[in-house]
Amino acid sequence: MAVKNLGHIFCMDIPDLTLYNGGEKIVVFEICDSDWNVVNSFSETYYVESHLPPNDFCKLRNIGQLIKPYLNPIPLEEDWTLLSDDADILYNLSVNVRIKHYDEGSIGGDPYEIYEFTAYYADVKTNRARVNFLPNIGFLSRYDWKERQININQKVLVSFFHRSVNTKFYLGVAYMQNGVARYKEVDLKLPTEERYFMTTLYAFDAETVLHDLQYAFAECSSVTVDDLIYFTVNLNTIDPATGDECLTGCIKYMLDRRYFPQEKHILFYNSFGVWETLVLRGRDERTTQMEATHVWIDDKYRKNTTELVTSHAHNTGFLSDVDHDVVLDLVNSPHVYLYDGEDVGDEITITEFEDTTTFPREEPMNAKITYRLADKQRRFDFRYWHDDVPVFDKTFDESFE
Repeated sequence: MAVKNLGHIFCMDIPDLTLYNGGEKIVVFEICDSDWNVVNSFSETYYVESHLPPNDFCKLRNIGQLIKPYLNPIPLEEDWTLLSDDADILYNLSVNVRIKHYDEGSIGGDPYEIYEFTAYYADVKTNRARVNFLPNIGFLSRYDWKERQININQKVLVSFFHRSVNTKFYLGVAYMQNGVARYKEVDLKLPTEERYFMTTLYAFDAETVLHDLQYAFAECSSVTVDDLIYFTVNLNTIDPATGDECLTGCIKYMLDRRYFPQEKHILFYNSFGVWETLVLRGRDERTTQMEATHVWIDDKYRKNTTELVTSHAHNTGFLSDVDHDVVLDLVNSPHVYLYDGEDVGDEITITEFEDTTTFPREEPMNAKITYRLADKQRRFDFRYWHDDVPVFDKTFDESFE
């Protein structure tokens, strides 16, 4: 029996499989390694009852939901920072799958049909149902080939499938110098390890982009963060036969320097299981409620247990169409964290989500996210004395009047 290869495919795009030949079916799902050898214990058998003629077939539906538990998004490592010394980090977000179709009673013999494919993590359907050449996928993001406005202090995380022999990754930086707008491209190093199924994660912010620009071009040493206008991340696929390059992914980040009195920086998984960030810039309504149990002790009504629950109802502020899709990923993410600078902070749990948009639009698009800390115990941050911090400085006290 010839093997039917479905190629490389996001798990939510796996098509329904039609099983012919009538009668009851036996379907075996096998999870395989990179050499297509079955991984120990990763084999499941299902008995499928099909309809009698004239419907001499049955369909296997929602295969992606069955495969998805074998795929895990990028983990949050202990003491992980959003900008580490290592610019590139490799993760595996794929799995090889073999599906064997047997007629009833023939499971010990040759299968009637065999399907093989490589599934990639996704919790949404995409418009790229089947991919034969991985770098052509571009960035694992909802805003590939789009423009996104980001906070000047926001961390930007970009990910893509990597194969260094035919992939080029570079920055495009627009900036002002001596009153003139300029643009330069900066090549970024890729991991030398060539593992076809790996995902590469890069982190940027305005300071990082400026550092890369100055490192590549000595004449940019006088450029500051305030001079940056925007930057792009670009992904090229190189034809190994001709050496020709084709731009396969591009994201443009416009730097927003406006001041907002209330900002909350959020880290979460996007639809492709890679880390994403968003800044909530609207009003934050904090509410603390007491949840307690009470009992009678010695004829006195006393509080037995106490739990204080603090919730934040945070408006996103103005949302573009691009950021609106990002918010949907945020709400759907299995894990959400606060972050400050380069440090990942508390995990939070989203408890409510309000999102209403009217058409035609008569007002800016906005959503409200209500969340609370995931940890049961509240945390107290101790302050530490430092030599260079004059905590009790009296420079302007009344003794100088």
